[in-house]
Amino acid sequence: MHKLNPLERLTLLLGGIGLLFVLAVIWAPVEPTLRQGLIALAVLMVTYQAALHLLRSLYGARLQRYLQAVGDPLLVTMAFLVLGKIFPVLPLLYLFVISNHSVLWERRIALLSATTSSLGYALAVILTEPWTAMTAANAVLVSGLFFTSAWAAQSLLRELKRRDHELSVVNELMARASTSPEPAELLQTVLKEMMSLSGFEAGYAALLDERGERLVVYAQRGLSREFVDSVTGSGADTWYRKTIESGQPWFSEDLSQEASQSREAKEVFRAAALLPLRAQEKVIGLLGLATHNPHHFSSQEKQLLSTIADQLGPAVEKARLLAAERVRSRESQVFLELVQAAHQISELTWGLQRLAHTILEASRARQVMLLFLDEEQSALLPTFYLMRHPDPELERAFKSMRPIKVREFPARWQFVQKTAPLFVSAAALSELIPPEWVRALQLEFVVLAPLRASTGPLGLLVIQPEEGGSPSEEGLSFVQGLAQHAALAIEMALLSDQAKRQQERWSALKRASAAINAQLDLAAVLETIVQETAQVFAAPATSLVLLNEERTGFVIKASTGLSSQSAPSQFIPLDRAREKAGPEEPIYIADLRQDSRFPQNLVEQEKLHSLLSVPLMPSTEKVGELHIYSRGQQRIFDKQEVELASALAGQASIALQNAPSDRRRCRLGGVGG
Repeated sequence: MHKLNPLERLTLLLGGIGLLFVLAVIWAPVEPTLRQGLIALAVLMVTYQAALHLLRSLYGARLQRYLQAVGDPLLVTMAFLVLGKIFPVLPLLYLFVISNHSVLWERRIALLSATTSSLGYALAVILTEPWTAMTAANAVLVSGLFFTSAWAAQSLLRELKRRDHELSVVNELMARASTSPEPAELLQTVLKEMMSLSGFEAGYAALLDERGERLVVYAQRGLSREFVDSVTGSGADTWYRKTIESGQPWFSEDLSQEASQSREAKEVFRAAALLPLRAQEKVIGLLGLATHNPHHFSSQEKQLLSTIADQLGPAVEKARLLAAERVRSRESQVFLELVQAAHQISELTWGLQRLAHTILEASRARQVMLLFLDEEQSALLPTFYLMRHPDPELERAFKSMRPIKVREFPARWQFVQKTAPLFVSAAALSELIPPEWVRALQLEFVVLAPLRASTGPLGLLVIQPEEGGSPSEEGLSFVQGLAQHAALAIEMALLSDQAKRQQERWSALKRASAAINAQLDLAAVLETIVQETAQVFAAPATSLVLLNEERTGFVIKASTGLSSQSAPSQFIPLDRAREKAGPEEPIYIADLRQDSRFPQNLVEQEKLHSLLSVPLMPSTEKVGELHIYSRGQQRIFDKQEVELASALAGQASIALQNAPSDRRRCRLGGVGG
């Protein structure tokens, strides 16, 4: 048992003397003066506070609270009795005071407080003035016993209703938790209900990432972007991290006094609560509530909020696991589609379109771009472009973009040889993306994923998300899987396309050879060659030009895809044709609009863009050229295509050499003339 020290003994002695003095004032046959009454009240207050302090030191805060619930009404009763002897009308206010007093304390001791108040006053009236105890005024005051008890009972009834409402809210939240398919949807619903229940104006719900290093906000209401950033960017020494580490709820009734609070919290909110979300004995996130007004957290409110948080944690973890399982299932389905596409692709363009569409839908992107390395692996060529909301201007811009040089830029070359994707939050500042691409395609933030096949790097997959938020590790891992499966599909498609094109080339050469042997008319043979060339190259236009009789330039003698009005009248001076290449070398012009060697009126009329020209040399002298055009966009011809074009030109040269016609006419290009 606690042994009283000298100070505590002195406190008890003075308290007893003070209590006797107050009772003497109350029971005195004569009415005390105002001075005596105030002195009595002062002594009473000091004695009462000293007694409470002593009780706290002896028995702890819990017993002190119950004794205070009894002592406060008695203190008020005695105070009004003292003042009532000086001012008789003052006790009439007593009824209202004790009625209000009964709701100041916690609900579970309201009945005890109110009943003690009424009994204390009734007893004091009877003991001090028994001959007037039943007067009209005191009869009204004594009836406060029943009135106040009824008031307290009503308060308890309201308390029961409130708790019943809280229980129904908790049950409803848990029912929604069991049916919510996504963690974000569940947290948004619970946050809204908890804010409504507590009367707070703002709140957020955040979950830890896979590594447990960073909070990711899934739901928030009434908060600024700056405040949310302060939550997600919290360090190890902040209240967020401390709550996560301790696993205990945190409540603050005055944020200005919290040294660990962020500047935003101090400036905006007055009170806040932070509740850890636990699952399997581990904190997985936080739920925060805040208000702009002062707020006192009662023990019942703390318990209610903590109970909801404890129930919410396992539900969120379950929803997150189910969501992750759905994501894995969706990823598996997407990867399966890519594998199936790889085995079913029979035509490269159609295959790339299917791949791009699958990637676009799977990644929920705004646009997807495929860029392939050229044969020398020196540049990335714009190959395929797909948008969720088609924009013809951007599509034309993509098709007309210059290749991205990679060999000359070490950072680009190193990246295309990797397998891990990269999120670029500011495309304009990245050395991986040329500035002209950023401007023309309106790129702000992109995900770059190298396409790497079994034989080496193939190119680059570029995904522009719908939103600019940094993707999660799971998202980047999914993109990497997309790129790997897409690379496999593209590799198989390229092999299939190469085999198909090789077969088409042999067929075209075979048909051209057959035409040479079957046709006696040289003009018909040349027409067959340009038609076969257009078919095997899928070219919109081809032509065959021969030297004119003056040997000063070339004129078109056979064509397909060019208008009959403009083609025959075109003339290409010989000195211009040989300006940038020798007589035996193929000529490639990426943009005919920028090259003066070719007739610009034909380029404008036919909307021609790129040109591959291979020489016709029946002997040691070039007598003509085979031209293959592209329209509307740049076309790159690979080494095998150049070899095929040269083979077809060789067939034309054989036809010129073996034609049963005038040798001079063959030499001077009077074919079909």
